[in-house]
Amino acid sequence: MQAGVFIKTNADLSTILASTYLGGNRNDAAFALALNPTNNDVYIAGGTSSNNFPGTANGTVISATYNGAIDGFLSIVSNDGGTLRKTSYLGTTGTEVLYGVQFDNLGFPYIMGTTTGDWPIINAAFSQAKGKQFIAKLKPDISAYVYSTVFGKGAPYPDISPTAFLVD
Repeated sequence: MQAGVFIKTNADLSTILASTYLGGNRNDAAFALALNPTNNDVYIAGGTSSNNFPGTANGTVISATYNGAIDGFLSIVSNDGGTLRKTSYLGTTGTEVLYGVQFDNLGFPYIMGTTTGDWPIINAAFSQAKGKQFIAKLKPDISAYVYSTVFGKGAPYPDISPTAFLVD
């Protein structure tokens, strides 16, 4: 079994200021983190096969329920690493993994990842029907999508390996 890890150090990396595992009863992987510019909370994104990921019961989230073989997750952790504010599962009945999280200047998080399911298309300005890569803008408290769309060729499995993206 594996879990995601959050480690905060001082500026020269000589001292660990906080560290914790992030995960549930099965395999979990954290691939991206970003600092919210409006409140300095840390948002951690990845994939999980755990049906009891911590923080999913902490207030309104997009989904507190595990949906597929692997779901994406987005967790909000206090800057000092001492409090897991909340976590949302982000997924379909397929397999989803979040590989990126970024913020706009108003503190809205954007996520990017891959899916084998039918990712929700919400308020989208564009969509590549049946694409298996996605990008979404969430409310800062991860309670709902602002918009969400898919892109790619429409193959049954992800056909692009997204590794980075930026929000301007």
